[in-house]
Amino acid sequence: MKATISVEHILPQDWQWEWIDDFPKEGEVPVEVRERHLKEVGGFINGLGNLLLLTRAENTRVGNTHPAEKCYSYQGGSYADHNRDPERWRYSGNWGRVIHERGERILNFMRGDLIAAQAGGEVSQ
Repeated sequence: MKATISVEHILPQDWQWEWIDDFPKEGEVPVEVRERHLKEVGGFINGLGNLLLLTRAENTRVGNTHPAEKCYSYQGGSYADHNRDPERWRYSGNWGRVIHERGERILNFMRGDLIAAQAGGEVSQ
């Protein structure tokens, strides 16, 4: 699958400082401010709620753009969910909450699927 499937970070790992709403746009930025933002974003950027499985071509197409600017060509599931309301990603103060909530929905779906499979006597490997 590595040849065809790729892990997409909705909020790219290579995010840009200008995407941070309260980040100073001019002048010298204190080290403490940079470290605070790096720690904050680092705490959720690799979370389950920030990840999508895409083809390599689609992942390349959406690139490292701002998550509010991304539009996925796939029509179902998480792709459609993102495409319905990409603006919730506009304000950087929402990123942690959006990623956490999305991760919870994915985890609940996975738990429900596994529980349903076990209740039916079937466990997928």
